[in-house]
Amino acid sequence: MCNAPMGKKPRYHMWGNVLARPVAMRFRLYHFLVLCFFAAFCSFFLKQSSNKQLRPVSFQRRDNSVQGAPGILVSIITIPRAQGKNYLKATLSSVEKQFFTLQNVMPGAHVIVISLRKEHDSWESARAAYGEQTVHNYQFLSLAPLDVRSNTTFPKGRWGTVKRRTVQHNLDVKLWLTKTHKTCLEKQLDFVLLMEDDFTWCTSVATHIVHILSGLRTYQNVPFSAVRISFGLNGLILWCSDLPAIYRMIDNEKTDGPPDTLLAEFLTGQTAAGKKYFASRTFMAYRYNLMEHIGMVSTVGNFGQDGRAIPQCFDILTSTGILQSERFDMVNCEEYKISPCNFLHDTPSRPFNLIVKDDLHLAKGIFAVARDKNKFADMLFLAGNTNETCVVTCKTVNSTCSEELMRHANDCIMLRGAFPCTSCGPSGASAQSWNMDVACPAFEVVSKHCDVCSRSGAMNCNSKSVGVSRLCPCVRLANMVT
Repeated sequence: MCNAPMGKKPRYHMWGNVLARPVAMRFRLYHFLVLCFFAAFCSFFLKQSSNKQLRPVSFQRRDNSVQGAPGILVSIITIPRAQGKNYLKATLSSVEKQFFTLQNVMPGAHVIVISLRKEHDSWESARAAYGEQTVHNYQFLSLAPLDVRSNTTFPKGRWGTVKRRTVQHNLDVKLWLTKTHKTCLEKQLDFVLLMEDDFTWCTSVATHIVHILSGLRTYQNVPFSAVRISFGLNGLILWCSDLPAIYRMIDNEKTDGPPDTLLAEFLTGQTAAGKKYFASRTFMAYRYNLMEHIGMVSTVGNFGQDGRAIPQCFDILTSTGILQSERFDMVNCEEYKISPCNFLHDTPSRPFNLIVKDDLHLAKGIFAVARDKNKFADMLFLAGNTNETCVVTCKTVNSTCSEELMRHANDCIMLRGAFPCTSCGPSGASAQSWNMDVACPAFEVVSKHCDVCSRSGAMNCNSKSVGVSRLCPCVRLANMVT
């Protein structure tokens, strides 16, 4: 209090000698500082919690990675099939052939096969064949199911009456994803690829997976929720850190409908919960279907399906087998291999630019597109006349139409090379039915729209449509004489 003028209270500098102040004032200052420290700590904690809720949007460096390459878990669900069908053997064989390629770039890559319901014969034989291959990081688990009582009744679901087996399927998927997440944490992996036991990998799938993840890594400022590379409850690349939110959603909405639809709507932000959780994160669709469906007996008891209706290897993912919000956007992204593609425009590095020859591993000469029928090679794609089948078109050059090669003509780049297309994408007809024979790939003469088929299995050499010219793969047989 020294040196204070008479009749005036002493003044203290904010950061002066604390000990020179009255006891009450010292207490109030200490109390104020403690509160400030506590508020700062709470703010930091809440910020960190908020960041955890947003989940990583860039690739994390792991100890088991090379140059920061992300790790991935291939998680396969399997249950006993009717009639003793063993699809799992073919599925694992296709993965095994390419797993070395995956491990070269992602040394921490891991495969887990989870059996639900019981340890069935397919799972037992697969475990005997692959279970001891620790160098390849295979793991086999059998989980006790969460059974739904047979006398349970359910409210009407989002898309109609929900059966007991649908609710059971949802509980199985919840259990599968719960264990998958636990394995992700144990192995410190970034991503998981969901698979069903009746899908096999197409050629070079491992290379495509590495290409997708390394390509997205280039765009660190483009957060994504998932990448679809096939269809159904299969072929989805997810962040491991998102799995708890996903399996909780499936548990909460298990009486609303089937798990593949619930998951698709959640990932694409079609539901309020999905929109809130993923916020601005984008659902990605790869251009090509990278897995082949081999099962005729489904996990939920459905039998049989016309094989032509199922998307084949390297078909463009515009099929009706997935929601519109999950499909590859052919209209806006025809020059790219992933959609949405707005973040790819005008960038110096373009990892997703479409290079058909490299992507599809096509044979030499397959890109010869000739409208002049006098210029004929052993194999070419020929633009037919309006209202003409490919059988007729190919006969004009003493050749035969090849349905096997038709899928390679089913691309906007190929169509634009043969026709003056003003637009290109899935035709209205090809998107309407799983089983109809569609006259595509083709060119609509009046609208100048080029039609791409959703499913190569539905294309054939004998189809034709009014006002349409087809692009036909013509092959000259060895014994043909011109």
